[in-house]
Formats: sequence, structure tokens, C-alpha cells
Amino acid sequence: MELGNSEAAIESLRHALNIDPALAAAHFYLARAYARQGRQEEARHELQLHEQMMRYAYAPSKLGQETGTAVWQRATELMLSGHEAEAVAIIANATKDNRDHPGEAYVLAGSLCLSLSRWEQGKALLRRAIELQPDARGAYSYMGLAALQDEDLTLAEQQFQQELKLHANYLPAIEGMGEVRYRQQRWEEVARTLTEAHPTSPHSLYLLIDACFHLGQRQNARLNAETAAAYSHNDAEALLALEDLLRRNGESELAEEIASR
Repeated sequence: MELGNSEAAIESLRHALNIDPALAAAHFYLARAYARQGRQEEARHELQLHEQMMRYAYAPSKLGQETGTAVWQRATELMLSGHEAEAVAIIANATKDNRDHPGEAYVLAGSLCLSLSRWEQGKALLRRAIELQPDARGAYSYMGLAALQDEDLTLAEQQFQQELKLHANYLPAIEGMGEVRYRQQRWEEVARTLTEAHPTSPHSLYLLIDACFHLGQRQNARLNAETAAAYSHNDAEALLALEDLLRRNGESELAEEIASR
């Protein structure tokens, strides 16, 4: 770029994006390179992608990332072998400020159980978290996710709303409300809720894209689909679901482009 060789810059940046599609800065410089060549439509598109990805880049991290990978794997092994107390203990030892937040380890252990489809065990751990610490971050959100699994949308909404009363900007609760509205087919609320949440999870982005299609917001749907493809580039199942959604909504060209990356 600095040497004035826009074509070489575009080639290098495209190569970088093939390796890691989530490189937001690459889209920014690609927009500049296209602009220098007078390719204004492509430049505008890359700049839109950069702006979108930068908004998503500042989204809060999800639960389960507070502990190291090794600790999480060991806790999983213990939970699967029936050693629940030991799993909670190892998570508690790895969690900061456990004395001031006694429910946090139980929230993480409960979320782990839900990820293993141990729903009743997970809900019991989450209830224990609330008993120990009524404002435990994430406890109500995961109870909401369990209610979604049971197809109880009323209870799910109550749980997510309770979380948001305690932690107004908590991303999993906002995304959870987006899914409740999605299952109710309240498309405008789905789009508004999830757009404000700036989700990076393939599932939430899928819901947002589908809602945009239902609302006739095709440009927003395509832009979010490219963002979803970037964040899902190592998730074959999520990419297949995304490609299928695009094809069903008449966006076969974009689906093929994503499939070929």
C-alpha cells in the first residue's frame, strides 16, 4: 500500500483473509486498496465489513472463558465420571475472588453440565449458585437456556429478564432474549435485539440473518452472513447451515462464494 502497489496489496490482503477471515484490519486496508483503484463499490463493501466486525470485536466474552482450557477439560472429565464436587472445586480454585463471589464456580459448573446435555444436574447447580449468591453473573441466563431446551418460552424470558435486571448489558441474556423472540417469530424484535448485542456466535448470527430475510432487509442479511462466515471459518457445521439459509433465500451466489473460501 505505502509503495503504491494496490494490486499486490489486494493479493496479500486476500491471502491473509483466506487464512483468517476474522481479520478486521485486513478488510479496512482492502477497502483502501480498492478505493485507490477506483473500485468504489468493492471498497464500500469492505469498509462495511470492517465496521461491522469492529463492533462485534468489543462484545463481552462468554461464560466458560474465565477459566483456562486445561482446567475446563479437567472439570469436564470429573463431571463425566460422576465427581461433581471435585469438578466444582477445581473450577473454584481457578476462579478469581471466589470468596467474594461464592456462586461463580457453581454457575460455571452448571454451564458445563448444560453443554454436556446434563440438564437437571446443570439446573441444580445453577439454583445452588443463586442460593449462595443471588446476583451471580450468568446464573439466570443459563437457567433461561435450560428453559429454552424445555420449550418453555415464558420461563426462559423471565430468567433472561431477571439476568438483565442484575446485569443490564450481559450478552448471553440479550442473545437469549433474541432467541425467545425468534421462536415467537417476532422478527423486528429479533433483529433489533441481536443487532444491539453484536453477537459473534454462529447460532445468534444465524438467527439475526434469518430475521433480516423475513423483514426483507437483504443487504443487512448478506452483510451479517459474511460476518458469520468469518467467525465460523473453523466450524464446518455452522458454515453448512449458513450456506443452506442463504440458498433458501435466493442468495446462491453468496453461498457458493462462502463455500469456496
